[in-house]
Amino acid sequence: VPYKDGMPIPRLEDMLVRKGHLNAQQMGIILRTRERRDTGGGRSTAAPTEPVPKIASNKLRVLELGLRQETLKIAFKKHRVQGELFAAVLELSGSFDGHTSFKVDEYLNACTAAGFCHLILECARLEYLSSAGIGVLAATIKRCREGKGDLLLCSVDEKMRRVMQIIGLLSLVKTYDTDKAAVASFKTD
Repeated sequence: VPYKDGMPIPRLEDMLVRKGHLNAQQMGIILRTRERRDTGGGRSTAAPTEPVPKIASNKLRVLELGLRQETLKIAFKKHRVQGELFAAVLELSGSFDGHTSFKVDEYLNACTAAGFCHLILECARLEYLSSAGIGVLAATIKRCREGKGDLLLCSVDEKMRRVMQIIGLLSLVKTYDTDKAAVASFKTD
């Protein structure tokens, strides 16, 4: 509906929800994350005052198996950031869509619950990312940051980078060329 005199101008956020590009929950997560980033409420650069959580070996074995679905696979690697602090590097292969998002959300939740609040998603083989996948990533970003970590992306090809830029995901996460560069960024924070 075009703007009419006396009517409020619709916000972009409202239009994205109304047109069905994002649901209200996804938009709320994006807006809260953007607000935290803009007000300095994001990740702290000070050294953590709490002890680094230990990762239980039984949980680690389950995570190391990765995730295999018909159209998406996740391979798991861990890299030492410093001392007892590790980052999980998850290599995504295939389509991250409505069919795979539920299991991926469970797997990413298991990663953060096991103490991996520093997550790196390696996207070189990621072929498709739907709005359901974006919602899962936004929720995972929130969990990581609540645990004094973050979610980073690496090896994002140009086609996928354009999609992520259009939907605003790149305003929420940092991207790196390689997983080694992403791990190194955690060491300097």
